[in-house]
Amino acid sequence: MKKYVFLILFLIPFVSAEFYINEVMYNPLGADNNKEYIEIYTDLDLSEFTVQDSKSSDILELIKSSSTSYSLIVEEEFNSSDINANIYNVGKTIGNNLNNDGDIIIIKDLTETILDVFSYTEEFGANNNGLSLCRIPDKTGPFQECTPSPGNSNELRQPFNLKITEILPDPEGYDNAPLPNGEWIEIHNLEDFEIDLSGFHIQDEAEHKLYISDSNVIATTKIKEFEYKTIYTNGFSGLLNNEGFERVKLYDSDGYLVDSMSYGNAQEDTSWALIDEVWLKSKPSPGKENPKTEEDTELDSIIKIEEIYIGTDDKAKWGDNLRIKLNIYKGNTSKYSVQAWIYRETKTVSKRTRVNVHKSFEEQTYTLPIQIHPNCKQTYEDGEYTLIITGLGAETEEKIKISGINYALCEKTSQEKDFSYELIESPSLISSGENFDTTIRITNNLNKIQEFDVWTQVKKGKKTISKKNKESATTIEIPPQGSINLRFDNLVDTSEEGIYDLDINILKSQQKTPKRITTELEVLANKNPPIESEINLNEEPENQITGNVAFESKTIKQRKLTLYFLMFAVGLIAVYGATRK
Repeated sequence: MKKYVFLILFLIPFVSAEFYINEVMYNPLGADNNKEYIEIYTDLDLSEFTVQDSKSSDILELIKSSSTSYSLIVEEEFNSSDINANIYNVGKTIGNNLNNDGDIIIIKDLTETILDVFSYTEEFGANNNGLSLCRIPDKTGPFQECTPSPGNSNELRQPFNLKITEILPDPEGYDNAPLPNGEWIEIHNLEDFEIDLSGFHIQDEAEHKLYISDSNVIATTKIKEFEYKTIYTNGFSGLLNNEGFERVKLYDSDGYLVDSMSYGNAQEDTSWALIDEVWLKSKPSPGKENPKTEEDTELDSIIKIEEIYIGTDDKAKWGDNLRIKLNIYKGNTSKYSVQAWIYRETKTVSKRTRVNVHKSFEEQTYTLPIQIHPNCKQTYEDGEYTLIITGLGAETEEKIKISGINYALCEKTSQEKDFSYELIESPSLISSGENFDTTIRITNNLNKIQEFDVWTQVKKGKKTISKKNKESATTIEIPPQGSINLRFDNLVDTSEEGIYDLDINILKSQQKTPKRITTELEVLANKNPPIESEINLNEEPENQITGNVAFESKTIKQRKLTLYFLMFAVGLIAVYGATRK
């Protein structure tokens, strides 16, 4: 019997092997190709394991070994020369590329057992700002924004409190003239101590780098507390574009991003200045606090509410989808986003709708949909609420009355004996030819793993409009008493406006007929820039995070392996007993 005890002790480390998705870079600065990565904390060999996102999967191929517990899943041209970790290649992209607005990452072993799962949305952060999503501390901590540390322990690093406050991309005369002429970038020290900028560098969208040294500053590279310091290009060519989009980034001497800004189209002898947290065209003032005259701070942007398409009694119901007709004039500002939502005091009672306005000095008309929360749980009181439209440095608002619940919108949850399913997010109004997302939650009510195929379709009558079908279904496993949120992207490309049905099909393994959630979808012709609008049919309090996979997949693996081992051990004991007889 002692040898069986020894066998159990021998297998325990394998059963309880650590495996954690520890860091994810899903939207690096600039182009994403060959810069995305997934960091795993484990001592396991991941060769031939599978990484899967919401659309496709890849097999891991070991291309570089290391003695550390960190492994990186990367694309084929990822630069890992200075990284001390096990490197696994998946080809040109990880899955179907890690989506910038949200995705799910699933890691499976050779037996298709799920080792760990992580889902995220752009609201988590690390979205094109030079940061990644990290567990802090490693393995056990929650995911949060952090300085990228592939192959190293995750740590919160507080950057210097320095701000880019002004740039002159198109000076009068020769752009590459020696200082104090030519192009320049101004930095403001917000710390209460002196900082030496030597070794810091400024980088543009094309990755040209200007290192700060005695040759491109006046007097010294040290910037005193609360001082403004001007960094001149001093003959360095190609750093700041005069036409089109440009992004300017400041890095410290260790290569950490300190601050960044972007602008479009320079004007000769006119700087871009940060005035009251808004980037405006201004009279150049290198090394000084930016002027705050009426001319400099005036944005000239105007937002007017032309009409609110509401009921004839001037009242809206909970769950209604309002349409707001806006007249927008964008003035002298680099901002482009306009947002609309409904609130009262500290409570927001609708999803935010956004539209991007890029054309300056031009009056434009937009019709925005705003989805009011259905209030299925009667969280909010009937009464007067405020519709607010803000952006481009302008703001306007109007009062509206909301009362009465549309109970049809609250009937999107179904309880089966084996499982339950619920529609979490789906738009009620879209434009033709634009992608939109749908999120559902499936809960396993049994004490065993269940498998499901899930797919979405858009129909009008018996005619299917979208390209999704059963063959393109997503297959998932849900652990005992566990639940998972699934997010699908859809596309409706039709010239015919009208009301369509969005079907979400849920087919349990070994069943022939899927369960179905159906909701109405209004499709409009695509006449305006993309508008983002979401509906949460069973809204949670504002301060809660939703959308995460609601189980720890490492536990599933341990349960499976323990079960396999016990079956193996019982078999050995039976053979041993038979031999003794």
